[in-house]
Amino acid sequence: MVDSLLGWTSTHPAWAVLVVALVAFLESLVIVGFFVPGWLLLLGLGTLVGAGHLPFWPIVWAAYVGAVLGEAVGFWLGHHHSQRIQNSRFFAGHQPLLKQAEALFIRYGVLSLLVGRFVGPIRAVLPFVAGLLQFPWRFYWPTNLLGGLLWAPAYLLPGIAVGASLNLPLASLWPLAFHLALVAALLWAARQLWSLRRAAAAAVIALATGLLLLLPVLPWWQVLLDVLKAIGTVIGKG
Repeated sequence: MVDSLLGWTSTHPAWAVLVVALVAFLESLVIVGFFVPGWLLLLGLGTLVGAGHLPFWPIVWAAYVGAVLGEAVGFWLGHHHSQRIQNSRFFAGHQPLLKQAEALFIRYGVLSLLVGRFVGPIRAVLPFVAGLLQFPWRFYWPTNLLGGLLWAPAYLLPGIAVGASLNLPLASLWPLAFHLALVAALLWAARQLWSLRRAAAAAVIALATGLLLLLPVLPWWQVLLDVLKAIGTVIGKG
């Protein structure tokens, strides 16, 4: 399904903005977001942007509008239909996730809504929980609008980097890709360790930071600059 949608979008670029907005909306909507492979679709759509098949700015704004509206609907459902959704078959089997979202929001408030957008399955639940706990609309809207500005380009950027790199020699990209994948894996491991052994997690974070700081003296630093230059060209044309 993902391949078919991406293939159709690449041959019908006039519909791309609507497709991106719809994907971002559904991916951000409580319950529905669990069943939509939004991150995979946005990665593929970002690749089409990076390869020059789709314009940058209209796609980013479409993702922004879709995500903001999706989370706003989830927040509204929490305000007005919390009992019905909490008693749904989906949440009957995902009570720990709901409790985790509640604990995060109670502890971190607005910060949980901003950071939570980037945290897998919990991102579509947090706005619903904020509404459930009767968080005021006047505070929610600025948070939602700001969070969307951070989320939309960040979620599309990996795909854009892939698409923009297609014209670069593949052999030169592998060492850089491995290096960055290792850093990402270390950061993921640190996140998993944090609640169990914070000292170990801190050591892993330090190692990942060291690998990132090491980049400028490694041979594939120039490759990274070429990738960044290609991304800049895509944005400039967008």
